[in-house]
Amino acid sequence: MGRFCSSADAWSCEWCHCSAHETHHKANGPAGPKTLCSACGQRYRSGHNNAPQLNEAGEFVCGACSRAFSSMAALGGHRRFCDGGVWRCSWCQCKAEDTQGRGRGPDGDISLCGACVARYRSGQTGPPVRNAEGKFVCEDCDRTFDTISGIGSHRNRCDGGNWRCGWCKCDFKQAKGRSVGPDGPATLCGPCAGRYRAGHTGPPTTDENGRFNCDNCTRTFETIAALGVHRRHCDGGNWKCAWCKCSHSQAKGRSVGPDGPATLCGPCSSRFRSGHTGPPAVNEEGRFTCDNCTRTFETIAALGVHRRRCDGGNWKCEWCEKTLGQTSGKGPGPNGAGTLCSSCSGRFRSGCDARAPTAPVARACAPAVAR
Repeated sequence: MGRFCSSADAWSCEWCHCSAHETHHKANGPAGPKTLCSACGQRYRSGHNNAPQLNEAGEFVCGACSRAFSSMAALGGHRRFCDGGVWRCSWCQCKAEDTQGRGRGPDGDISLCGACVARYRSGQTGPPVRNAEGKFVCEDCDRTFDTISGIGSHRNRCDGGNWRCGWCKCDFKQAKGRSVGPDGPATLCGPCAGRYRAGHTGPPTTDENGRFNCDNCTRTFETIAALGVHRRHCDGGNWKCAWCKCSHSQAKGRSVGPDGPATLCGPCSSRFRSGHTGPPAVNEEGRFTCDNCTRTFETIAALGVHRRRCDGGNWKCEWCEKTLGQTSGKGPGPNGAGTLCSSCSGRFRSGCDARAPTAPVARACAPAVAR
């Protein structure tokens, strides 16, 4: 360890004056071995005779293009590709820093920017047309773009504004993608292609207002995509819960029952999974009645929420003997969970071990106050 650390704090590069801790290794320089840092040593071997120029902020400045860098290593990486700001794409005249890579063109290697190289490979003989504002214009649909890469992405999907879905006649802007149809690839919009794969032979019917009609029920929709979402769950208005006879629009989902999947509504399916064999009782007014108490509810879902806490009116707090309707909840006590009301359970958890006391006893349960 002493071979490397004896003078590490005293050594500095003769050109950039960095310490030994700031360089990867020491290199040979004009003054002899191990007089330069690794970065300056690289500059010395390539013919330089001093460190790069620094600006007022202490950043290293490229002598060819005046760009500044925070470290000499970053400057070195830049110098490998630096052209002094002279290079221009022979088609769009962009600078090297304005393009993502350079490539071969009709004038030789590294004569075109990345976007123009893609155009050249696709058979184009020049850059896209520009308007008076300098924006690139699509030759097929007259849309304008700020950059040549933007128009390149657009051209991948551009149809000149002429494409129409073979069924619903929507244009490309209205369609969510294009897909295969009976007339070949990319002939139908996304929703119509979904109908085609499902076995349909044409678009859905429309009413006098141009809205799409559902074949199973009387609902209409503004878009074919909305109709497609509806059709996934549409039952033509015929589905009824096997227990409570509610319709699909009244049920919160459909689930398994004794007669198979999707035969019960959500609340009835919950009753089935908990062991019940039928829907709850209904009174003369059509309200659902709790089996344990006399309360009634308009919906089976409300009854289900009530049943989670219902005790049939028999529960009482073991200490204060309040009923469930007289307290804000139940809590643990000395005889187990749910045996005390919330107030007495709070007293139990704080250390008291008796029924609700009178005022003098309550003072005895309170912690002693230091005199």
